[in-house]
Amino acid sequence: MPAEKRDDDKRKLLETFRDKVSKGRLCKMWDEKNDLVTSVIISLIEETAKNPQLGWIRGSNYDLLPQMTGLKLDKGKLSSNVDEIKGRLC
Repeated sequence: MPAEKRDDDKRKLLETFRDKVSKGRLCKMWDEKNDLVTSVIISLIEETAKNPQLGWIRGSNYDLLPQMTGLKLDKGKLSSNVDEIKGRLC
């Protein structure tokens, strides 16, 4: 930033703030818009490579049929219990 637009008396406060918000976080300084775009893209690629997450998983990758069948049986039992309780109350 040009000298006429800076508050040099607050420079120490700015540096303290930058240190505080950048510790323990993914942070990189940039000067121009193109630097920012490039840094974001590179950082996302690096983070994805270092810390892969499952994200959205296709249902076809897992055998969900046994789990769904068990849940359907449980639902049937609970429904019959509810019907029985309703019958006793009426």
